[in-house]
Parts: sequence; structure tokens; C-alpha cells
Amino acid sequence: MKATDQPKIIIRLTPAQKAWLEYNAKCNNRSQTAEMQRLVQEEMKRDPLRIRVHEYNSESDAFFDFFPEGAERFFTVSVGECADEFFETPDCEQAIKAAKDKAEALGLGPRAVMLTTGPDNCDRVVVKSFAQTPNSKKLVVIK
Repeated sequence: MKATDQPKIIIRLTPAQKAWLEYNAKCNNRSQTAEMQRLVQEEMKRDPLRIRVHEYNSESDAFFDFFPEGAERFFTVSVGECADEFFETPDCEQAIKAAKDKAEALGLGPRAVMLTTGPDNCDRVVVKSFAQTPNSKKLVVIK
């Protein structure tokens, strides 16, 4: 993607933050934009963006307003854990495909797609990451 095609953002900085950015950009022989991109990239390595497929089941989650009557399982897909869901379906394969398509559109690797089951904000949540090997698809459990 050419730099002119990349999304733009305008941010407000305090005078101290602006001076810090100017100083670090100069010390690292970069533009201020390149320095900001480097800082964001470092933070993304520490806390990577995930496309989250969350599975709800009729036994423990049927009280949610969006849960379809009569369905045993239901899936939502969101960018990150706290974002609004952009896709909902009772079909697991459709949810995973939507998540993989979103990850690809954002330029994320296949490990960015995660399937979570269990109640939100619970220590017992099971997280699975979908990684693709050269010849097959592999489900990796991450706790």
C-alpha cells in the first residue's frame, strides 16, 4: 500500500509530547510520522490486534437479547475484545470465514483470528487461535 493510500489520523499532543516526539524522531533519524508508526508497531507487538469470534451457547448465554430462539449455539465476530460485533450468525464456519476475511482486509496474519467460548470477562474463557500451516489448517489452543 502506498503511503498516500494509508488511512490518516489527526491527533492532539501536549507541548511536552510534541517536543518528545520531535526529539525522538530526530535522534532516530526518522520523520515524526515514521516515529509514530514505529511506536504504534511496538505497542501492537506487545498487545496484538485480534479478530474475536465468540461462541455463545443456549445453556449459559440464552438470556442475551440477540440469542436466537431455538438455537443451540450463536457466534459474534468483533475486532478486538471490546469492540462492537460486526457479524452475527448461528453458523461457526460463517463466523470464522468472516473473521478471517476481516483479518486479511486489515493485513493481519491468520493467528489474529481467535475463537472464545464461555462468559465474557471470565477466567475460564477458552481461547483458540486459528493458524494455518503450509498444507493444512491447524487449531491451536492458547490459554
